[in-house]
Amino acid sequence: MNNFIDYLNHFLSKHANDNNYEKVYYFVADIIPKINFIEELRAMRRVSLAHIHVDKKLLGSPYLNLSSRTIHVRHSIVIDIKSDKGESVKETAIDCFNKFSSRENKKTQTIHKIHIEGKNELGGNIVLSTDFIGKKKQLILTTINILAK
Repeated sequence: MNNFIDYLNHFLSKHANDNNYEKVYYFVADIIPKINFIEELRAMRRVSLAHIHVDKKLLGSPYLNLSSRTIHVRHSIVIDIKSDKGESVKETAIDCFNKFSSRENKKTQTIHKIHIEGKNELGGNIVLSTDFIGKKKQLILTTINILAK
């Protein structure tokens, strides 16, 4: 997305220089903060990937029992939940978010954050993250030629 924005701004500057006028506007894309993560998640058409950041103590828990030697492991480990081709893991992501928001998790801090990737109703890419409850949207640009004679 940033490359596309840079491309547009480059040609906007070039057009302004070639026609001897000052560039008074530019293109930008940014993250649009959203207040209700679960509402945005439910509105998604498809969730293809969910990154669940959990506490490292889960590695040595009775659930996984993989290793209790986590001194050199970062505070958080990531569980990736991927959908089969053309399918969605939206319901699984909703369950994870409900656990993340639960009173129990607020005490234990087992789930640290959730990062979701998927598609909206128009087929555009959407990224949601509980890090700052943001929604990254795609840029849709419709133009008219105001310079045509």
